[in-house]
Amino acid sequence: MKNNEPVHIGRVLKKLRMSKQMSQDDLANQSSLDRGHIGSLEQDKHEPTLSTLLALAIGLDIDFMDLMRLIYNDYKNG
Repeated sequence: MKNNEPVHIGRVLKKLRMSKQMSQDDLANQSSLDRGHIGSLEQDKHEPTLSTLLALAIGLDIDFMDLMRLIYNDYKNG
């Protein structure tokens, strides 16, 4: 892990969403976000704000700190 490596949040979000058998539309509805924004995040085209991460945690029915831990572990392990 290097400090200048990008964080690939998208793969974590997609893996979580799929493990819960949710479509992007389902997650968009549950998190009050736009489906297109979900897709952009999953493709790592955009980095989410803190409020977006909170909304995603709610939509995925996962504790916010657990989501952060999964993102960190993915980053650390590459």
